[in-house]
Formats: sequence, C-alpha cells, structure tokens
Amino acid sequence: QLDTDYLTGLLNRRGLNEVWNSLPSTFKLHCVYLDIDNFKLVNDVYGHSKGDELLIFVADMLTQVFKDQLVVRMGGDEFCILCNGEVPYDEIEVKFPKLQEQLAEEDFEGSIDNVLSFSIGVLYNQPVAAGLNTILLKCDDAMYYMKKHGKNGYVDYDSISAMIEERKAIKSRAKYA
Repeated sequence: QLDTDYLTGLLNRRGLNEVWNSLPSTFKLHCVYLDIDNFKLVNDVYGHSKGDELLIFVADMLTQVFKDQLVVRMGGDEFCILCNGEVPYDEIEVKFPKLQEQLAEEDFEGSIDNVLSFSIGVLYNQPVAAGLNTILLKCDDAMYYMKKHGKNGYVDYDSISAMIEERKAIKSRAKYA
C-alpha cells in the first residue's frame, strides 16, 4: 500500500497527510516527534537487517505505549505520534522515560544498547488549521535541539521557540551580510 511503511506497517508521510486532511480544522492535537539516537551505529556495526529489527521493535513499542493515538514512521529512524489534544500533557510526558527504559532493556547485541536512546521534540495543543508542515517543522526543530544538547530526552518546542527563532534570524541576516 502506498500510505503505509513497508517495514513496520505503520502509516507513512503520505498516510499521515491523508489522515490530516480528513480532520476538522478546529481539532487540536499534540505532536511528538522522535529519532533513535545512534541508529546509524546499529546499521554500520551489525548490518541493515539488525537496523530493520530495531525499527520494527520501536514501531511496536510506540504503538503499545501510545495506544489509541496515531503512530507514523516518517522515514529512516524518525517517528511521529499525533495525540488527541484532550490528553493532558503530563499523561504524554510520563511515557517518555518509559520509552527510554524499554529501548535500553532491548538486547541489541549487548554493548550497542548502551548508546541507544530517543531524542524527542514535542508540540502541544495545536489546531489542525496550523498546518501539518508547520507543526512537523517545529517538532523537528525541538527534536534536533535535543540531539544537539545531550540526546536521551525530550524538549517542548514552546520552551525553546524564542531561541530557535533568534538563531534562524541571525542565520538569515548573516546570509545577506
């Protein structure tokens, strides 16, 4: 199927767009965007079949941990979870340490699991009218901020948005200087 990921069976970007376009514009949601830290190391050291096993494991774990929410494989080692906006923030945030623990407990060739973790970017309470691309970009910015600042954790975009916007403005001004 064109709207599902061949490896994990989750929706892919195309499927996410189809679901998004079916939502009422006033519907609010939370967006969780995550990346597997050091995933490339698994592929490089143990091969792509082991990397595929890890992606399938993570897809299954996310589907179980975020029951009744929409889990999407964005590509590579990145996943997105869209949660109903009525779910309280703390019910989402309490899941993040559990994800880290479950990933650490999984046996991926012994020493490799010591370096596997998630970098997570979150954006809360967004109306569908804000636009999928805008929301994903903000979540991606937050996730990459987490990757640059220690990995193995999460950050809410709103807590760093002023800093991110300032950096973008500086880069833009430098380009024209």
